[in-house]
Amino acid sequence: MRIHSGVYPFIIVLKNKQQKGLRATGVLLGIIAIALFVYRSFMPEGSGLNGIIAATLACLLCWNIWEILQGKTTRFIPLLMIAALGLLLFPPRSIFALAFFLLAWLERQAYATQEIGFNEDHIIFNGLWPKKITWTELSNVVLKDGILTLDYKNNRLFQKETDDLDDDEYDGEEDEFNNWCRQQLDRPGPALGK
Repeated sequence: MRIHSGVYPFIIVLKNKQQKGLRATGVLLGIIAIALFVYRSFMPEGSGLNGIIAATLACLLCWNIWEILQGKTTRFIPLLMIAALGLLLFPPRSIFALAFFLLAWLERQAYATQEIGFNEDHIIFNGLWPKKITWTELSNVVLKDGILTLDYKNNRLFQKETDDLDDDEYDGEEDEFNNWCRQQLDRPGPALGK
């Protein structure tokens, strides 16, 4: 659970549907990194260690592809970090190391599950920049058949598939969650001028 601040009686986990795109991007970045280090190993000012890094990255990429073919979740962070360190430490040094460090950090954020915390005062979406909304901004909140719906008063609608559908306790919690949300929506808003 990544929602830290406060007590949340309900936390809804949303499905991460960008897995396929993340894997394709990881493979593409791995191929680019390998090609870059092979090129650097043949440069006059390049170090022979660039060839070793290229071979290491090729092994890591093969491992990632093997995990993808096996249907497992794979992370490209080790590959990206080794590429970044190689660009930073071995001649010719390159500012592109920062890009690979940033890509490794972004991959970590992209694979993180999105959670929505619900408490009496507000609803918070976790993420790179957490988003907080108050109950007064909403006209309805419903969780039904694995779909979370937030209906805003300004006619915006948020609908996402949850990742809790396979949980045995899920069916009982759905009614409890909806009743609790209805209570929060029916509460009077804060009095003005106090």
